[in-house]
Amino acid sequence: MQQKEAGLTQLLPHGTLSISGSWSIWMRDFPNETLSKNLLALSGFNLMESGEIGEAHTDPALEIVTSRNGLPIPAVRHGDRSRPLHSRFEPVREASRMAEQCHAGGFVIVLGFGGGYHVRELLRNNRIESILIVDFSYSTLRTVLSHIDVSDIFIDSRVRILIDPGAGDIHDYILERYIPAVMGDIRTLVLRSRTALLHAEFQTAMDSFRHAVEIVSEDYSVQARFGRRWISNTMANLARTGSGKLTIPPQRKVMIIAAGPSLDDQVGRIRRIRNSHYCIATDTALPWLRSRDILPDIVLSIDCQLITYHHFFVSLPPEIPVLFDLASPPTLTRQLKRPLFFSSGHPFSQYVQSRLQGFPHIDTSGGNVTHAAVSLANAIGARQIELFGADYSYPDGTAYASDTYLYSYFRAREDRFSSSESVMADFVYGRSDTVAHYQDESTVYTTPTLLGYRERLQQLAAGLPIRLRNNSPFGPQFPDDLPPESVEAPLFSLQAHHERWRSFLIEYAEGLTQLEIPRQDLTRFFTEQDRQQLELWYTLFPTASHFRHTLPDSLSGPELLLRTREWTIEEVQKTLDSNREYETVE
Repeated sequence: MQQKEAGLTQLLPHGTLSISGSWSIWMRDFPNETLSKNLLALSGFNLMESGEIGEAHTDPALEIVTSRNGLPIPAVRHGDRSRPLHSRFEPVREASRMAEQCHAGGFVIVLGFGGGYHVRELLRNNRIESILIVDFSYSTLRTVLSHIDVSDIFIDSRVRILIDPGAGDIHDYILERYIPAVMGDIRTLVLRSRTALLHAEFQTAMDSFRHAVEIVSEDYSVQARFGRRWISNTMANLARTGSGKLTIPPQRKVMIIAAGPSLDDQVGRIRRIRNSHYCIATDTALPWLRSRDILPDIVLSIDCQLITYHHFFVSLPPEIPVLFDLASPPTLTRQLKRPLFFSSGHPFSQYVQSRLQGFPHIDTSGGNVTHAAVSLANAIGARQIELFGADYSYPDGTAYASDTYLYSYFRAREDRFSSSESVMADFVYGRSDTVAHYQDESTVYTTPTLLGYRERLQQLAAGLPIRLRNNSPFGPQFPDDLPPESVEAPLFSLQAHHERWRSFLIEYAEGLTQLEIPRQDLTRFFTEQDRQQLELWYTLFPTASHFRHTLPDSLSGPELLLRTREWTIEEVQKTLDSNREYETVE
């Protein structure tokens, strides 16, 4: 439900304010004019919270005192004393000093509302795009809103409030609403006089905030690095989607070949079970397999970087399918006569899938190809998976199995001042965040990135009706119990799209052209966009993240969106012009 601004002038003749035709504030139920005015303002963008406050009782522990300069201040009674939530002398001056902590603007999480003085000062800063207020106790808020006029705060469309939030509410709000590229940095502003009274509750809120920011920061870093490449690669690859089809019947037993160093010790078991298992090779492991005359059933590649090309410097029979992420490098996919593509979690890739359909979805959120291979195995109906080379670590300082790309890559770049061995050692030991532990008489090195991969794979496996066995003693381990029999898996099918890619890109560019660029107040703007408009905007955010890192910092959020839209439309035209040879597909 879209929440439109409810101005104070929208009071209806019979004392009601109608919001979306489904909820009304009856003014005669609130003889207190200040409370009525505040709830009216709050209901415009915080409808549910306004209703809950209207139903709450007042807080007997809260009183309103007057500052030396005559301003009302909430204070909490504590024995014979009361603890004011703002300065008894100059609450506005105190609030102004607090707001200076957020002078750079951005997205602000305010912990503790009090009398709202610090929030009002924040709103004087036009560089602040969004404010989320977090507090506890509807009764406390009702008491404050009954005595202090804060309607000017709540009528501002940048302001949202969560009262008594659950463990995931703050986390979900940030992930859904915060767009770093266009909204700037995210900050917290803490009203310590309030948070000290409910330490446990606000600490939980802060923990939820930190966890969400970690996820957003990691995602933003990836988008800033690869966002533009994702969309340009995908557009270029769309012209090749009409050249291949694939159907895989359900496969109960699957083996996945990753490229960790333990793979060198597992070749015997791989050969023994090869004929009884469907074999998914990660692209990194392909040279290792070919050097041992082992053929996989399918090869999976998810990386958008050109270095992926090095995995394919080996001969591969044309009947073995290679399944690429739509965002894979076109320079690589053009080398295959009939490349196959899947849709991943990139926003533009999801948009393509929703419009063209026929692209299978594979989960690449783990950030590594082995994780995606497990997702593929699940899609083809696997009940048992054997992992090989899935170390997610550097046992004894070795990064990859022999014969994989890194060795030839480093050898080709060595000179008399820098040997391939020294470069490889720097690859493993040169990071400041590398840590070591001892296991099975080996020194095993890990990094936060590898530990993150391992954790996400375990999370994925925990939700699948599949028994996984990892043959690496250094990688993640999984429960050894066989899950209950699952529903028969459907055929895994990929269909060609012929010339539909052209009409799709033309319609996509037309949709972007029709998007209205916000002038200000991004929070309200995106709240009021319909689903189709939001889907288009989401396809632009990764590229906007890239431009945020490469264009001047002085560029505002709306200016950045305009630049991103213009570049994307130009990229569509370049793709159409440079791929005319694919207009007719055999």
